[in-house]
Amino acid sequence: MKVIKVIAIVALVLMVAGLVLGSGCGTQEPIWPMGQGAANDEVAAVETAAIAFYANTNGNWPHDTNTIGSHNSLCDGPGGVAYIDKDAVYNYHFDADGKVVVPDNTALPGDAGVKWDVASHKWR
Repeated sequence: MKVIKVIAIVALVLMVAGLVLGSGCGTQEPIWPMGQGAANDEVAAVETAAIAFYANTNGNWPHDTNTIGSHNSLCDGPGGVAYIDKDAVYNYHFDADGKVVVPDNTALPGDAGVKWDVASHKWR
């Protein structure tokens, strides 16, 4: 429970930093450079941002990462709050536990050699 609180606090700090620095969502510029390691870092980042979204919306997970105008995504949350400062490379959706959902064997946009592995919950 303590770990979740720490992650939520870190996510909130990152969210505030995103508000101060401005939002680049909708620009199609990836949060991270391409590649397997960077893509897995991005998954961790969006799942952490989803925890902040969940905490700020009384237990609702975001629908996805990148949709502008929905007020239900990490780029455009309730009240127009951005929980991430740029589009994710992949427009992730979330399950009931706040984990990203990607169909098995989906290629990473921009790097067809990197595919999502559902069993390990990682880009491989």
